[in-house]
Amino acid sequence: MIRLWDKDDRAIGMECIAKALGKKEVIDALALARVDQSSEIFGAIRADLSEKANRAIPLVDKYINDDGAGRAVYKKLQSLRNERLAHRQVKTKARATGATATDEEIEDFYQDNSKLVHILLSIFNAMAYDPEDTARVFGFYASHFWGAFQKTGNGAR
Repeated sequence: MIRLWDKDDRAIGMECIAKALGKKEVIDALALARVDQSSEIFGAIRADLSEKANRAIPLVDKYINDDGAGRAVYKKLQSLRNERLAHRQVKTKARATGATATDEEIEDFYQDNSKLVHILLSIFNAMAYDPEDTARVFGFYASHFWGAFQKTGNGAR
């Protein structure tokens, strides 16, 4: 999840997306991709895309701005990923040191990312995505997996 927020010239991250969504010409181009500008509904589509962009941008700003409410959480998670998970060859068991994010902070970050994915899929792909529905589906399968595992003691039948 933290990968979506990386600042890498080789990839498009959340900061780049938020900056683009703040530009009128980007919203116009997205609207034009859906309907001809002379269409009666062009204005409505453009307004809908602008409204969605105006919901996404503050979520991104929350984590990328130095004074954003989620900046400290983002930095903690980024540090954990960079120092303990992704960029380290571990010979011994890694132990997290320093400030760590709480479960509540991680959950908030996850929920905000889920909202962003929902909004961005709608803006860029005209796709409806319900993260809660996805969670229910995976939760259903997970409960059956763990139920089978507990019945047999190891999951084997």
